[in-house]
Amino acid sequence: MRPFTPIALLCICAALAAAPVTAQAAVFASEVVSYDPGVNELPTIFGTSLHYDQPQVAVGSPDGLTGETDGFPSVLSPFSGAYERDEIVAVGEQGHLTLKFAAPVYVGAGYEIGVIANVSLYDQSYPNGQAYDPALTTSTHSAVVEVSADNAHWVSLGSITFDIPANFYTDSGPFDSVRGTQEADFGKAFVPAGGLSAFDGLDNSGILTLLDGSGGGTWIDLGGTGLSQIQYIRFSVPDDGQEFIDSYAVIDAVAVNNLALLPQPAPEPASVALLVLGGAACSVWRRRRS
Repeated sequence: MRPFTPIALLCICAALAAAPVTAQAAVFASEVVSYDPGVNELPTIFGTSLHYDQPQVAVGSPDGLTGETDGFPSVLSPFSGAYERDEIVAVGEQGHLTLKFAAPVYVGAGYEIGVIANVSLYDQSYPNGQAYDPALTTSTHSAVVEVSADNAHWVSLGSITFDIPANFYTDSGPFDSVRGTQEADFGKAFVPAGGLSAFDGLDNSGILTLLDGSGGGTWIDLGGTGLSQIQYIRFSVPDDGQEFIDSYAVIDAVAVNNLALLPQPAPEPASVALLVLGGAACSVWRRRRS
């Protein structure tokens, strides 16, 4: 093989510097710090008598397939939210769930945190997938959300309602019983104009277009916290003061915006110079060879 000339090597370096960065897998909460299910009876969901009190299921990615245990498997889709005990955890009144991320989440990248709950859209044309107009959900709950950089000093974001559905596969129907092949990006923030109303009347194809490759969920902006980064998030449900109605929140997973994983530094001067010089050298080299 003929050795590269200095100009050719410079062109290769410039091309590598200009190459796009490969997207990385979504990052989720990695550890349960503390969990208290609350003083009230935990909810039953879809008629099951199982209690949703296993906090470790909120760590890591959502499961792309739900319903396997009861014999009705379905992909995780906007019309089919997670509902099995090994997929979601509930936080009852006066309870809380505190999660930790493996690395700091940097504030300032728009909506930094995405909460995946067990939200499902009512389907008016089952099993085809057609949202009502206005869109209706089978499970919408709220929790007080707090964040912290050190698990000692907390900033409250107030009560947040989790009402945006999630989607795991971009190549699946709303109730497919086998997993798809193309996974959505749970690290891509999804903040539709109008919130839940953005789904009004959409069919499954329209919803996939709306999601634009995102895994969905309810996204939270940390810009007003005054913090530069966080590493902990806590969900709590206060006592609603009603004797016969128990409030609770359900958590499937907590994702991080891909843009909030690392600070975005300016390019090093040397890298910029290499890129400019390499591009100019390549241009001259091509002209001489033509």
